[in-house]
Amino acid sequence: MNIKPGELFSFPYINSSCSSINQRNGLYIGPDFFYRSDGIIVENHGVLLFGDSHYRIIDNGLLRFMKKIKRK
Repeated sequence: MNIKPGELFSFPYINSSCSSINQRNGLYIGPDFFYRSDGIIVENHGVLLFGDSHYRIIDNGLLRFMKKIKRK
């Protein structure tokens, strides 16, 4: 992934089950690890989508869809 914490990104249309994030822009917050009681560490990521009042957690599978928004 080439997006660093604090950078802007865009999601394209992914599929109908991702309707809350399809074609939305946001701010990448960074990795957000979840430590399970059985010792397994799950790597998630925090994003703040424009128009939302709270950040959301996404899993690694969505990282490949994120496109960095280049500043002019």
